[in-house]
Amino acid sequence: MQHTRQAIARTIAAPLLATEQAIDEALAQAGAMATAMANGRTAARLPAMIGQDVFESLGAAMTALFEARRRIVEAHAGLDRTREYLRMPETSYGDMSPKPPLHAAHLTAVDREAA
Repeated sequence: MQHTRQAIARTIAAPLLATEQAIDEALAQAGAMATAMANGRTAARLPAMIGQDVFESLGAAMTALFEARRRIVEAHAGLDRTREYLRMPETSYGDMSPKPPLHAAHLTAVDREAA
């Protein structure tokens, strides 16, 4: 049974990691789009009000991507709890370092003058 569970876990892990990567790539592309839009507006010497609605739409889309990222991280943590419950060994399918506890994974802003 343990072998079957490990095989099932591998079939879940691959799309999970692919989903995490896809969300990160979408965020990166949206950031590139925002940069291109801001640079394009400046280069075209257009007033800031031109395209503001598009910037706001892009911002809303990015907010949704951030929420999707948070939710997929939560799903990953939930699957990890299931793995622990089933007493399955921890394995890495792509992360380059061990995962920190979910509550310890928050970044803290540092004041430039303090750094």
